[in-house]
Amino acid sequence: MKTLTYLAMNTTFELRLDSKHEISTDFFTKIISETERLEQIMSRFRETSELTYLNRNLNHWNHISETMYNVLKKTEKKWAETNGAFDPRVLAYLDRLGYSGAEVAPAFSCEGALFDWKADGKVKFFAPIDLGGIGKGYTADYLSTLIEQECKDELTGYIINAGGDMIVCGTQADGSAWNVGVEDPIHASNDLAMVLSISGEKTAICTSSTWKRRWEREDRTFHHLINPWTKLPYQGNVVSVTGFAESCVDAEVYTKALFIQDEQKDIHLPYLPYISINAKKEIVCSNEIASNIIWTFSDFHREGNMFHVVYD
Repeated sequence: MKTLTYLAMNTTFELRLDSKHEISTDFFTKIISETERLEQIMSRFRETSELTYLNRNLNHWNHISETMYNVLKKTEKKWAETNGAFDPRVLAYLDRLGYSGAEVAPAFSCEGALFDWKADGKVKFFAPIDLGGIGKGYTADYLSTLIEQECKDELTGYIINAGGDMIVCGTQADGSAWNVGVEDPIHASNDLAMVLSISGEKTAICTSSTWKRRWEREDRTFHHLINPWTKLPYQGNVVSVTGFAESCVDAEVYTKALFIQDEQKDIHLPYLPYISINAKKEIVCSNEIASNIIWTFSDFHREGNMFHVVYD
């Protein structure tokens, strides 16, 4: 077993590789280096990042790196698939609400196309964007590809945890499944709401909640999950969503879009399995995930096509 923990993208990255043989230290150095490279491309918090440059050169054609091209194409695809529920242009709305680090002019909106493209790959931004809703998932997927290219044959399994955006694959060294905890979003502590048992094929698991990334302004509390139509933080009863997919990008985008769908009922989303927790302390779980839950605050009872759990 080999573990690695490091800070990146304003969060903590954790990797665990269960292997048959020792893994080279050089490989872990490469993991950290590649994460740093991706952050330098996608971070809006870095003055010298590629994204910062693009956000400051709106309405102009700009050359971009191959990685930025891939990220923006995925962003555009997920924006279309979620019918706009996932929209990276909400940065302007966060700025108006006083979110630290937004720092954009308040005149932009979430209307029209995200970008314009030229055949040679140049891109034109119409409004500043934030890749925070897809960047950690993209990075986790990229690191997973590195692991499988360079040392998969040496592994029984691995976990990548990019600040709550996870990829779980295979088993632990002794053949047992991985245990994955889902944080309790009700009490905003380090307690768990449930534990999942995951093994076998690669599974991406991402959790978004309304209790993280909160701030106060004029005696009001805001969070970062912005509804592009209301231009305000999501105000429904769901407090946490955990999504499951084949890629971390899909799971990360889907968890955020489900919040918006709960508020904008007419939005159609592609179906992916999920677990949600609402303010009444009820857990709703897709049928295909129920067997992976090995512990919660209370017992399941079945209701319709979903499993429900109510906290004690």
